[in-house]
Amino acid sequence: MDNYLTLTLVNGAPVITDKKGAPLVSGLRVGITLPGTKSNSHDVWAQGNWTQEGTDESGIISCASARIEYRREGCGLAMRSFYTHSDSDCPRSEKLIGLWGLWHYGFEKCLLNDFTSANGTLVNEMRSQVVTAAFMANQTLSGAENMALVDTEGKQIIAGYITFNHRFPCMDAGDEGKIVFWQQTENHPIAHGETLEGDWIYIGLCDDIKTGLIDYARLAGRYMNSRAGIFDTPYGYCTWYYYGRGLCPETIKENMATLAENRHRIQAKYFNLDNGWFKEWGDWTENEKFACGMKKIADDIRAEGFIPGIWLAPFGGFPYNRFFSEHPDWFVRCWDKDEPYIFEGRLALDMSHPEVKAFISETFRCVTHQWGYRHVKIDIITDTLSPGRHYDPSYTSLMNYREGLRLIREAITEDTVLLACTAPMGPSIGYADGMRTSGDIFHDWTCLKGLFNENLKRYYFNNIWFCNDPDCLLVRTAENEEEDCIRPCIRTDAENRTFATVVMATGGAMIMSDKLPLLREYQLELLSYMFPINTRAAIPLDLMDSNVPSILDLGKRQRTRIIALVNWSDAAKTFRLDTGKGHVFEFWSQNYYGLAGETMDFTIEPHGSRIIFITDPAPISAIGVNDCLCPELEQTYEKGMLNGTFVKPGETIYLFSEVPVEAICGGTISRIDNTPGLYAFAQEGESLRYQVKACRTNLE
Repeated sequence: MDNYLTLTLVNGAPVITDKKGAPLVSGLRVGITLPGTKSNSHDVWAQGNWTQEGTDESGIISCASARIEYRREGCGLAMRSFYTHSDSDCPRSEKLIGLWGLWHYGFEKCLLNDFTSANGTLVNEMRSQVVTAAFMANQTLSGAENMALVDTEGKQIIAGYITFNHRFPCMDAGDEGKIVFWQQTENHPIAHGETLEGDWIYIGLCDDIKTGLIDYARLAGRYMNSRAGIFDTPYGYCTWYYYGRGLCPETIKENMATLAENRHRIQAKYFNLDNGWFKEWGDWTENEKFACGMKKIADDIRAEGFIPGIWLAPFGGFPYNRFFSEHPDWFVRCWDKDEPYIFEGRLALDMSHPEVKAFISETFRCVTHQWGYRHVKIDIITDTLSPGRHYDPSYTSLMNYREGLRLIREAITEDTVLLACTAPMGPSIGYADGMRTSGDIFHDWTCLKGLFNENLKRYYFNNIWFCNDPDCLLVRTAENEEEDCIRPCIRTDAENRTFATVVMATGGAMIMSDKLPLLREYQLELLSYMFPINTRAAIPLDLMDSNVPSILDLGKRQRTRIIALVNWSDAAKTFRLDTGKGHVFEFWSQNYYGLAGETMDFTIEPHGSRIIFITDPAPISAIGVNDCLCPELEQTYEKGMLNGTFVKPGETIYLFSEVPVEAICGGTISRIDNTPGLYAFAQEGESLRYQVKACRTNLE
């Protein structure tokens, strides 16, 4: 976009202008919210004359009690506010208002992260729904971390925090154009003359919100030193969704055996032990079921060719367990009394306490250095972050979380993947390698709709902030369950195909969690379609128009664009897809639809899905496969010859040719009788390379 924003003074007041100098955001203010005498609260705004130092590119705007640092980032502005309290000491505070302003055109629509409460603090975590909303008159919408907005002139705006170091961040936007960046101060006292530092925020224009969010994520990832890309996208097995706390060495062995038997088609890098192996929260040593020792279990997993993974919940405890009774001073305290901060029966470990720091470091060194686990899932985090008084009184719950992550990251081995679950999103950047991006998978279709509101709309995090984890793929039905199953499933086989489609479309981790020995052949085959795994998140083309995205653009791969269509409704639905000109093939039906012009309609049954391959025309084209949901169809056509690569052994590739063809190498070609020009090309031999020749050579 050939547009950019500037922070400047107009008539002595801070204003954000566009490149032509026209005001976009005026009335800019910085302040703090303090409690009133009873249940009310009031805002205190920075006072004094504003002055400016610097240039349009970067500088400082300040007054007697506030300053705003700014720098241009792409088409937008990055800003950080500081507020100095000039009134008398206050025993409690509620918010730091990093920036309040009025967008000149008003807002019509927004995308926001709904709040999840962390013991009274509002955060964006895996269970937070991602809401697409149209503003009604006189309406203010609030969300966590970032927003995408469309104003009444059609301008598309990205606004959000790009650092997450001090306090949990929130935003407000109103139909009249009000936009507010604020952070929760969690009842911290504020003294006369004390300065509060806000986190960096960003506001900018973009041509398209769908790509603007990706650019925003890259900016925040840079500011927060993202670890994305250090490890490959994880794939493997997790014990939780079938066995729960009932896992034991025997359940581990039987599932590893099935994975080993199917290694030729179902890939599993990690084998992850979830909850159920330890004595109690805080005592992260093996229980009686694992008397052989957790190192022995890890060694056995590694001996079968898998990388061992393990689950811990290191950020909290319970007031009734031994861990608390032995270390009552290790937990966050109340502000108004010297007692542990207890919310819904849970306690929060105080990561600023020196003894807690040593305990966390020792625990994770043991798990990784001594026992040998190389995939560590930390869980139940949001519920164990408390906005109370810490050993270091400057700490907030966000700082407590970040310190815990730092301690864990420094304690584990360099080759250990750290997955955060039930955790704040933005504050995990820089420490977590993976992040659960939705709530837990449950038994039915309705659950899927909620989870993939979260997963599919968080596409712009994947491999930029961390690797997205959409939770486990379950392909079982009731007939694949026994008494030891903790989560009976009632989805149909067709719904499970849609489940596989949307897990693939996230481009994130692919983790199985059925009792594998009970699966039937067609279910194992369904799992095999996930491999090689897709690592590029689909862009939801209906992001701003649908609660759960239905049109998922997986992008162009070689000569083939792949789009997934999902009917989330309970009635048949027809999708009109802008295909452009190309050969259209659908994976689930294995149906060739022909050469499209510009659009094509697809009618999909309730809860169904389609995976559409659209391949650029050529005299000979590979247009689809029979064994992979999202393949890279590597192919080159030149002078009557198609050279390419099968995705995996034993595969059938479908070819379309204007003239008869023959295989030079790679496999056997057969004509599909009912479709002129369509051929099935079955891979044979050790090499995956193939070459196909036109029987007439006058093709160009």
